[in-house]
This record gives sequence, structure tokens and C-alpha cells, in this order.
Amino acid sequence: GMDYWPKNAKIIQIDADHKMLGLVKKISVGICGDAKAAAVALSQRLAERTLACDATRGSRADQIATEKAAWEKELDEWTHERDPYSLDMIEEQAKERTFNGGHYLHPRQVLRELEKAMPEDVMVSTDIGNINSVANSYLRFNKPRSFFAAMSWGNCGYAFPTIIGAKVAAPHRPAVSYAGDGAWGMSLMETLTCVRHNIPVTAVVFHNRQWGA
Repeated sequence: GMDYWPKNAKIIQIDADHKMLGLVKKISVGICGDAKAAAVALSQRLAERTLACDATRGSRADQIATEKAAWEKELDEWTHERDPYSLDMIEEQAKERTFNGGHYLHPRQVLRELEKAMPEDVMVSTDIGNINSVANSYLRFNKPRSFFAAMSWGNCGYAFPTIIGAKVAAPHRPAVSYAGDGAWGMSLMETLTCVRHNIPVTAVVFHNRQWGA
């Protein structure tokens, strides 16, 4: 698995379930409680203190801005595949009859264009599979309760019913789900729920005729 923690970092974990403390990563301090209440209490304890990180705040902000710009440039350069497997798939699909006379698009190109078209207040859910893992790089949110993902649970067919529930909870916000064609086959029947209860959501289905690809 991925180990994205700094090697020398001291980790404080907050969780309402004490059994989760230190379960995934060795921690320095475990706090069993509500995340918001604990964060507020910690902030109050630190309010009058001079922190070691204060001296480097400006340089760290500059570094973050530079790395974000480099990452966006890298994403733009990935919108067309050049690896042998993808080129073979493109050649194979080019021989097939396309939908409505259109053309096949590279998945990253689709994700980039979707990112540009997303409303500011949008909620997005992603299913399992590589396309949805890649989608994380292209999603931008400015509000909490905007992104829903199965994460390590890994249940196929998660995204569409989840975004239906999110839309019911926040009917004023646009709602979009991402799924591959395999996951869509496990959840498309929920369109009946949307029709019966008049729940307007948008489902984006990535069609590559493969499982786990």
C-alpha cells in the first residue's frame, strides 16, 4: 500500500471509535472523541503559543503553490496515452462503430474536461476501479461534504446510490457520480429510484469493457 506519512512526523489520531486508534499507523497520541470537538480544543490550547512552523509559513506556502502548478502541468500532459497497451486499445476501438458517429476519448481527457465543467457547489461520488482512483487527481472542492468514495471498503456499485442519497440530503446542490461500466452494471437499476422519487442526479459511466482497469 501507499505510505504517504512523513518519516519523522509525530501523528495525533482522533477517532470516535477507540479501536481505530493506531490501527493503520503507529501514532504518538490517540484521542478518542468527536473530531470537531477535539480539533477545537487543540486549537484553543495552541492559540497563545509560538509554533515552530510559523517561521517557515511563507516559504511553505510558496513551495505548495509551485508544486501545485507543476502538478497541474503534469496532469495536462497526461491527457493522451502513449503506452503500448493504451495505443493497442485505441487501435482496436477505432475499428468499431462509435456512438453517434463520435470519437473515443482518453479517460484522463474526459476527467479534465469534467473538472472544468463542474459547478462550484457540486457533490461527486466515485466508485471503485482504476478510473475512479485516477479521478481523485482531477476533482476540486471548496466545501465539506462534497466528495464521497468507497476508499478501502471497495464495494463495487457504490457511487450511484450514494450520490442519490447525497442529493436527497442536499437537494439544492448538483450531484454527479463516476463509475466504470462494471460498477454501473451493479447500480444502474437505481435509476428507477430516481424516476419514482424525482431525484435529479447525473451519472458518468466510463466504458472500457474491462473489470478493474
